[in-house]
Amino acid sequence: MLLVYLFETKPLTDAVASADPAQMELEVHGEPRSVTITSTGSAPLQIHAVTVRGADAAAFTILQETCGHAYLLHGESCSVGLQFLGQNEGHGELLVTDNAQDGPLVIELHAAAAQKATTPATPPSQEVTPAKPSPVTGPGPVVSASKLVARPSSLLFERTAVGTTSEQQLLILRVAGDSPVGIDSIATEPNEEFRIAVDGCSQKTLTTGQSCRLGAVFAPRVAGPRSAQLKVAPHRPTDPIQVALDGTGFLRPNLQIDPSPLVFQATPQGSRVESALRLTILQEMSSRFAAATVSGPNQHDFSIASDGCRGKALAPVSSCAIRIRFAPRGTGERAATLTLAAQDGSTVKALARVDLKGQGLGRSALVLEPPSLSFTAARLNAASPPQTVVVTKTGPGTLTIEKVMVSEGKNLLTDLASILGGGNPSPHFTASGNCTGKVLDEGNRCEIEIRFSPTAYGDHHGFLTVKPSGASPVISQLTGSGPSEPPGWCCVFQGQSGNLSAQTREECKRMKGRYYPPEQREIAQQQCVVIR
Repeated sequence: MLLVYLFETKPLTDAVASADPAQMELEVHGEPRSVTITSTGSAPLQIHAVTVRGADAAAFTILQETCGHAYLLHGESCSVGLQFLGQNEGHGELLVTDNAQDGPLVIELHAAAAQKATTPATPPSQEVTPAKPSPVTGPGPVVSASKLVARPSSLLFERTAVGTTSEQQLLILRVAGDSPVGIDSIATEPNEEFRIAVDGCSQKTLTTGQSCRLGAVFAPRVAGPRSAQLKVAPHRPTDPIQVALDGTGFLRPNLQIDPSPLVFQATPQGSRVESALRLTILQEMSSRFAAATVSGPNQHDFSIASDGCRGKALAPVSSCAIRIRFAPRGTGERAATLTLAAQDGSTVKALARVDLKGQGLGRSALVLEPPSLSFTAARLNAASPPQTVVVTKTGPGTLTIEKVMVSEGKNLLTDLASILGGGNPSPHFTASGNCTGKVLDEGNRCEIEIRFSPTAYGDHHGFLTVKPSGASPVISQLTGSGPSEPPGWCCVFQGQSGNLSAQTREECKRMKGRYYPPEQREIAQQQCVVIR
């Protein structure tokens, strides 16, 4: 059960995104750096994809990001961690595709080799007295005697409501010296409100230049400041390393949610189950329930079957229910977040977030992850950075992939027959990889790379279809945003006179003129003659 307070909100106007920093400077094979994306408008910010583009895009590695498919209310943020693994300096752009009113957010990326300190030459007649080392002060990496280094040296979590879980924060462990270091275990003590969400370090041995990643979250059970230590135990127990964890929990006792979290029974792929959340208002609030939304790593596995709360007044002591459907698209643990909100006139305010959890069981089928891809290309016939679709075999037995097809289409329902028949090949999307003819056993996978290279202006749509033998085909939707068409030439006749001006195709159509593409300027000038 979860108790919830309301927090301050602002009027709903437009979605706006900001980045901190606005441009990033990285070192070649240097420490990872993070950029924070914040929703600064009053309308919710929906992030569709996070990609790197540019001539050196392949050398910039996204280590971890919490922004893909994120749904951010005003003041909320997500982060993207980057590292440059090229051999020389490089340049690129981090592209955040979203619903912001000013278009996709672009962060410039620059990488250069670290500057090495130089030692001035000493004349033979002079003696050099070694300088005494200066004490190091201020925050920095935690370095243990076993030569393990943790960055950052501490983690400070944002204020988090009791009964909910914070966003994940990244911690990177490296070896500072020349000798390898083995890691036995990782734990948080003494407070169980801090926990390890992602453990890529336990039972690993790191050598010089190698690193591993940890992800920590904060889930307060009581209000007030909370703290703990993340302890890393190397093979040599005399050389542990500790990272301070701090956070503050707070109560929201205006709304009672039961149950929270909402945990579904283990469900086979291809099946679905439903469960209800009951919401009870404990105090008077001059607003109504707004639409609930689902976001998170497996958001497509969970959906709102029915919303009996939307539009209802928040009056005590009233209650309503929202039914959530779980239809797993993959096996293993599946998770997402349900965001509840209220609206008072033009003001929208978040009420609470509820963790949704379930377990997917296998069947003899193929699963595509992700189920959809979005691309952006700045120029015609210029390929965007490739994106990968992972094809995974679930359930017993084997399946042979007969065909991998990319076809045109926008509406899956109306175009399904054409898609399954091969459809019309898309001139904008291409697929490559090692899947065609592959025989996959349970748990095996193969990869397909999709590239978007628009041959025409505007938005384009298509479908990736993977057809196995003896099982249903699986389909992933493709969306590409090409460059906008530049203004051409519009000839508008008034009587016997023709007036030629630079206009877009749509504007010329509105003016009831004859449109010529930009490259047909001379033809337009010849045919649009002004008769005096």
